[in-house]
Amino acid sequence: MILQEKIKKAELYEANSNWEEAITLYNEIVKEDNSVQNIEKLGWCLSRAGKYDEAIRYFIQLGEKEPKMAKWKYMIGYQYYSKKDWNEAVKYFEETLKIKPNYLVVKYRISYAYLQLAGTYKKLTKPEFWKALGHIKECHELWESFDEKTKNKEKHTYFDINFLHGKMLMDLPNHREESILYFENALKIKDDEICRYNLSKTFYLMGKHEEAKKWIPNNYSYYVVELNAYIEAKLGNYDIAIDIIDELLKRRKKDYLYAFLAEIYLLKEDNESAFDYANIAIKANYRNHKNHYVLAKVYYKYNLFDSAVKELDNAIQLKIKNYHSEYDEAILLKEEIMKKIPENYNEDRNMLKKLYLNNDKKIYTGTIYEYDKNKGFGFIKYSGKKIFFHISDCIFDNPIKNKQVSFQRIKGKNEKMKAINVKWK
Repeated sequence: MILQEKIKKAELYEANSNWEEAITLYNEIVKEDNSVQNIEKLGWCLSRAGKYDEAIRYFIQLGEKEPKMAKWKYMIGYQYYSKKDWNEAVKYFEETLKIKPNYLVVKYRISYAYLQLAGTYKKLTKPEFWKALGHIKECHELWESFDEKTKNKEKHTYFDINFLHGKMLMDLPNHREESILYFENALKIKDDEICRYNLSKTFYLMGKHEEAKKWIPNNYSYYVVELNAYIEAKLGNYDIAIDIIDELLKRRKKDYLYAFLAEIYLLKEDNESAFDYANIAIKANYRNHKNHYVLAKVYYKYNLFDSAVKELDNAIQLKIKNYHSEYDEAILLKEEIMKKIPENYNEDRNMLKKLYLNNDKKIYTGTIYEYDKNKGFGFIKYSGKKIFFHISDCIFDNPIKNKQVSFQRIKGKNEKMKAINVKWK
């Protein structure tokens, strides 16, 4: 096969994303003709195949051939970026910008890389966060300097720039209005569900719940479903929010969802259900400081001040232990409660006993009496009685008739007892 035929065949493999076949041919081609164009093609196909270290070697070769060409420094940086080696990526992106300061995609990618280096924990105290913000701001200045032809060519990168800028600012309460503008700018370029979700979340964080509902995408990703439930709860549609979370719990048994249900029931002034779900959340994950905070709020509703303070202390200590930071909400609530505790206060032990009798901690045993797979619920027979259970409250996925199980009981929405934490015996 002559060289031109090999090149055409390799390009066809490349066009169809058949990277391994393209790599094999381009390796042969480079041995015959190690021109810049052929080496670039080989490096690119290696990159697309995830062979980043091999790609780096070829882009280094290109850099040696053309040391003033910014693209080769960028492509080396891009391999490290793809490997999530953010420090090396930043190093090569900085070198790229020394050669070509107005390289838009590099300005975007260096901003993203710096943001990853900043992380999420106390990111505003990290210089990397502010470097990321500085680069992303400069992207807009570059964009404004472009003619219409260049803007049309770079519009997909500018979508990414606006989206990233919006994401960076949405966590800064004083900059959320600005964040909304960037998300809206991004959506003018391309309608994107993840961008719509983040725009909706920003409106939610600002307390603009009707606007948040307007922008939330129509899909069943768990984070979209969760946000939808939070919005409905803020709009006072508590039963809708409960139904959404109940449905989500069928596929995602997370402690924070039980804690969220507890908070909704508190808003509904159904304190018994709030107590039930707050306890389920803690049983599911004792180490989550937020679960203890929610249970403290329930105790506070019952004027059980000592129990509330105890749970707030647990919450405060857990946040210090796990995140090395103060739990401001818990500290403020504790201060509020301490001011309300009367002199010679004694906790109402009968009230506590009543709560825990309703929220039965006893472990029961029984057998699966019947189960409707399509509806996701059935009944367990125990001590001559039957009790309702739902698949979302089972530790297993496939209930088997007549098989023995253990479970606990709580009151359901209809005030009847239901089984939870259902396990094989």
